[in-house]
This record gives sequence, structure tokens and C-alpha cells, in this order.
Amino acid sequence: MQYLASVLENECGLNMENLAVVAVNEDDENVGVAINTAQGGSVTVNEDGTFDYTAPYDYIGQDSFTVSFSDGEDTVLASIEIDLINVYASDHSYYTLNNQNLFVSSTDGLLSLAGDVDDESISITKINGSSGNVATSVSLDHGTLYVYSDGAFSFDPTTDFTGVQSFEFTVSDGNSEATATATINVVKLLASNANFEELHDDELIITDYEGLLTFAEDAASDPLTIVAVNDDDEAVSQAVTTRMGGTVTVESDGSFDYTPPGASFGLDWFSYTVSDGTLTSTAFAFIDVYRVNQAPAGSSNNVNAIEDTPYVFDEEDFGFTDPNDPFADAVAGVKITSLPTNGTLNRDGVAVSADDFISIEDIWADLLAFTPAANASGSAYDSFGFKVQDTGGTEHGGTNLDTTERTMAIDVTAVNDAPANIVFPEKGTLKNNNFVFSTANNTAIEIADVDAAASSTVQLALIGTQGTLTLATTTGLSFSFSDGNGAGSGDGTADATMTFRGTVSAINAALNGLTFIPTSNYVGDATVELVSNDLGNSGSGGALADDDTVTIHVVNFLANDASYSTKHDVTLTAPNMMQMTNGLLYYVSNPQMLSLDVVAIDGDDTIIGDPVTTAMGGTLTVEADGSFVYDPPASWAGDDWFSYTVSDGTDFSTATIILHVTNSAPTFDEGLMGYRYSTTMNQSITAPNEPWTFGLLHYADDDDGDTLTITAVNGDPDNLDQAISTSEGGTITVSADGSFDYTPPTDWTGDDEFDITISDGITSITVTIVIRITS
Repeated sequence: MQYLASVLENECGLNMENLAVVAVNEDDENVGVAINTAQGGSVTVNEDGTFDYTAPYDYIGQDSFTVSFSDGEDTVLASIEIDLINVYASDHSYYTLNNQNLFVSSTDGLLSLAGDVDDESISITKINGSSGNVATSVSLDHGTLYVYSDGAFSFDPTTDFTGVQSFEFTVSDGNSEATATATINVVKLLASNANFEELHDDELIITDYEGLLTFAEDAASDPLTIVAVNDDDEAVSQAVTTRMGGTVTVESDGSFDYTPPGASFGLDWFSYTVSDGTLTSTAFAFIDVYRVNQAPAGSSNNVNAIEDTPYVFDEEDFGFTDPNDPFADAVAGVKITSLPTNGTLNRDGVAVSADDFISIEDIWADLLAFTPAANASGSAYDSFGFKVQDTGGTEHGGTNLDTTERTMAIDVTAVNDAPANIVFPEKGTLKNNNFVFSTANNTAIEIADVDAAASSTVQLALIGTQGTLTLATTTGLSFSFSDGNGAGSGDGTADATMTFRGTVSAINAALNGLTFIPTSNYVGDATVELVSNDLGNSGSGGALADDDTVTIHVVNFLANDASYSTKHDVTLTAPNMMQMTNGLLYYVSNPQMLSLDVVAIDGDDTIIGDPVTTAMGGTLTVEADGSFVYDPPASWAGDDWFSYTVSDGTDFSTATIILHVTNSAPTFDEGLMGYRYSTTMNQSITAPNEPWTFGLLHYADDDDGDTLTITAVNGDPDNLDQAISTSEGGTITVSADGSFDYTPPTDWTGDDEFDITISDGITSITVTIVIRITS
């Protein structure tokens, strides 16, 4: 609980004009700083007497601190006491005519100004200190009182009594309580507060039929007149200024003319005094001055985004104005009425939907952004619709949304995208053997440029080491040019280096079949470097390039990729004549018949001859002679792999082995007649019931000989061993072993169905079981 107040509001007998706080808890250094109070709260008292108090946690009772005041000559020490309560109640004052029963509902009753700081439920528990006085008639000095626990009450004053009747009431939350006083004023003449509404810029004219006297009552029904306005008995029939600066002229019969203040909205008021010739009573007339909000206006706009860069909108982009209201409202936000079709509109990274409202706070926070599609650009690239909204609200039929849909057009300026070389990391070839880059050999190299048109010219330089290069074709290529981006060289045949230009498709055709001819008898690493240049074909940013190098290992022997197959849960041994498998060295090209050994698995040269775990969790043991044993992961099918490295003691070559672990899916014979089982009307089936009826798995098979089970009924594993409905309202209970009990729909014939899922532990199939019911 925090409390803000001023201690200078209390009288202390000093000169208030020069009064200041000079010490807190008798220490002048405590002024303006937070200190502890007597009960562990915190207070900061400023020199001008304002203070900020924070109560101790969960404490109910009285806390205190002292303050020293000075007027420059004398000093006074005062104790400030703060009552910390859990339940609070406030005094009430009510009015009623004499000889007239007063009833006050719970809305305006004794609990209307009461509460609990913990938001616990409260009720009236005592009247005049007695719990027995709640929800029963209580005789007071001047009438009879009946108080309900929810704070509502009725009071019937003694006949012809006028004056004041008071009583105490106690509020409780069950643990704490607070007491306050209710005062009932019994009068012969009663003026009540009056409430009116007025549209700004209009004059409010109230006739006597609905005027102020309709809010006044006289017990004797004497004629009533207005005798004063704002406590001035000479103001009747005169123009009087209201509290908020409006003007009102009140006549004695209660009629009045009211003109609202020129630049204000909200609640205005004045007081009026009623007389019956003997008595007077004063009340207030409240006038709610309102206006009808007029629609704001936005402006269609055209913004420019940059390719591959989000465009972040700001308030000015939507052209908000509020020209039709006498006092312009602020912008509240933007309603998105239609979405862009090419890019995406996001709020804080989340896609916006049509009719979403984007608050101005989100726009100020740079959360509304448009992102074009990757590498896309163009004039009039995209657009979306919107309506601006103001803060004026919709009360009294007002409009806070632009009545016209506006368009946000978006141009996207192109930015040149760099070309890309598509290459493999490294390959090998035998000494004195050509290496061909091609899709057929799975060794293709290519170039790409996302923003180069089909007819655009790009440039490629090829630089070879330890050999020469010959293109597959030179059709559409140019080798003769020279400018700031380079000069042509070579002719595409047996060139160590060459630079040429052409379209992307023409260059890629030349690369598909590019041949690298190693230097005679060379053994070692050769390279082919590709430097592509888009010559600045599209968008801003100038010419961009990409540079990649392919390594070709020229070797005396070459390990090649290979694959093996085995069924799931079956050990693969190589070499093995029964399994028709060869060892790893079988797949090594070795024209010189060198002595070779397998020296590493997956790059590790310490595990030859030891079992290791493969990528998918199998177990592999490889010997130096290339023989190996592989156990697939249990109950699993798919592709596993490992790499192997061979060596002659000097050079090395590495390749990859793929292990295909296979599984045959179960099969099911659904019957030749369109149904698997049959029965007659109202006749159940129990299976197996051999030799007449077999269980469901009798008609299932697995080529691998795996054990089959039923794992779901109608797609749900929880349906096993449960009675469920079939398609036509029959009842089926299926077990994992294929046994089942079936009851057909009552008095029905036709084909009924249900689905089962059959699994071999690895692969599942779902089949439909048809049961034909005949008469």
C-alpha cells in the first residue's frame, strides 16, 4: 500500500506561509530520503511537506513517524500516525421526505464506499454494535431501520418527524472489521441532483415540464420555485457561469437554457435552490457535455521498399487527419482491410490477417513491416488496403474509423544478387585418367543467378592446376572481350585457364561434361577454381562475383562409393558368398595392384578391428583387409552409412558405404467377394472359432516371417480390447492377436465395416474389414 499526502495540511500554530519540514524522526538528514517508520514501513518526507509512504508487508495496525516543522523562527515536533486497515468503511448521508419510507439498494447502500484491500468478500455484520440487528427490524429514536448484509436498507421515519437520524454500521471480511456512520436527513422539502446530456455546439433548452423542479419534492405538496442559482438569490433569470465555463439561465419555474463552454467536453454543473415559501433545499444539476465523433481520414500512399529488406511503416505513411471534428482526435491505429498478395505484412514477426487492428503504439515501436518475397522487385509490386482509426470513440453514434478504404502501394527497388557456384567439395581420379564433371557422373558443377534474365550475359573464369580443362561445348560462349570486369582468355579446349561469357544456361551446358586432364603421371591434389561474375545485370550494387574451388585428388588407387543390402535384424557379413557380398577393397580401383589396407572408419584410424556404432545406431566391425560385419539396429529399417579410408602406406583415398536395411510390409487378403466375413441378421460372430471362422491375422502375411500384431482399431490404439461402434452401428471388440467379437446392428442387413492396423514391429498397414449381414 502506498500513500501520497502532505503533512503541512495539518495545523501546527506556525506561520503557514513560510512553513517547511526541517527534520524527520528528529534527524535533519532524513528530509527527502526514504527512512523506516516505527513498524517497518518506508516514508520519504519532502521539505514542502509532501510525503510518500509504503506500508510494511501484511501489517494491520498503526504506524508512525515524527516531523519537525519550522517557519524560520520556531520549530514544532509533530507525530504523524497512519492507521493501516484491511477493511475500510466510509460515512454515508441520505435524504428522505418526512412521512415517506426510504429504501436504498445495495448499489448505493452502506457497502458502496467500503472495501477490502485483499479483495475479499465483505458484508454488514453489526448495526449500532450488535450483530443481532442485521436482517431484522431495529427501532431507532426516530423510525424503524432494516439493514441487509449486502448494505441495502430501508428506513421508515416516525410520523411527522423531521430532522436527523444516525446509526453505526460495521463492515467485516470475516477477519477484520471497520465501523462508520450513516446519517438520514428527514426533511419536508428535498431537492435532488439532476442529470442532463448535451451535444457540444448545441444549446440545451429544458422546459418546466422536465426542468429542475421535477427533481424536487415537498412533503406538504406546496408549490415550489427556484429561488437561487449557485447560492445567489439574484441569479434567477440571469445568465450565470457554470463550473466548467458554460452559461446557464434558470427561471423560477425550473426551466433553463444552457450553452456549453467553447472548448470543453465532459461534466459541467451548477447548483440550484428550491423553496416552498418557507423551507429551502439545494442540489446540483449535472450536464454531461458530449460530442459525436466524426470519421477521420487517411491518405492512400506509395512507399518504396528495398529488395530482400523489410519496409517498416511509420505513422506518416498512413496520412492520418481528423478534419471533421471541432477538436481533432489523435490517431489510434490502422485497420488492415485487405492483404498484400506478393509479400507479407507482419506485426512483430507474426503475419497480419485481414481486419486486424494495428495500434499506433505498435507502429511507433516499428512492429508493422512489409517483407517482399525473396529476390523479388518491381514497380507497383504489391499493395494492401487500410482504414485509419481515431481516439474519439463511437459513443452517441459516433464514427472512429475512416469511411473510405485507402491503398498502400509498394514499389520494391531491385538490389543486385550475387551469382552462386554450385560445386562439390572434393573428388578423386586415377593417375593419367581424365575427370569428367557431369550430372551423369554425379559430379556436375553449375552456376546460378536468381536475378539474371534468361538472356542476360554473365562471366565465368576457370583456373586449373596440375592439368588442363576442356568444355563440353562452346556454343553461345564468347572468349573475346575486355572491360572493367575482365578479359576473355582461352578457347575452351585444353586450357589451363579460360575466361568466357554467355547466358547462365549456355555456360551450364558447357560445364556439363567439362573434362579435367591431369598432368601426365602426376599424383597429388589438383584444383579447379570457378570465379563467376554477374556483370551487374540486375538492380543496384554493381557487379558481384562468387569464387569456389573444387579439389581433385589424383591418385594411384581410388576408393569408390558402394552400397549393401540386408533385411532388418539380419547380420550382414562381407565378403560372404551366401549373401553375395564383397569386401570393401573390392570397390577400390587399383590398376597398379598395390598392397592396400583399410586404415580408418569415419575418419578414425584407431578402431580397425573393433566394434563401432554407425550413424543410425547399428554395430560395425571392419578389418584391415576390408571384410566387415554389420548388425542393424534392432527392429529398424532404413539407410545407415559409414565412410572408409584405404592406404598403400603413403597415399589415402576415402569413400562412403550405404547400408540398405530392408523390411517387407505386411500384406492382407481382403477376400475375393468384397467382404472378409459374413453372418445373418442379428447373429454375432466370435473369432477364431475354427474350423468355421478364423481370426483377423489368419489372412495377414509377412514375407520376412515377422510376427504380426494388430496395433489399432479405427486408427486408435486405445480401441484395442474395447467395444466400439462400426460404420453402420454394430459393435466390435478386437484384440492384438486378431481375435474379435462382433454384434451386428439390430434388424439390419448390408455391409458393415471397421479398420484395423497390422504391424510387423517396423512397418504398419491399415486395412478395412467388411462384414456382410444377410437375411
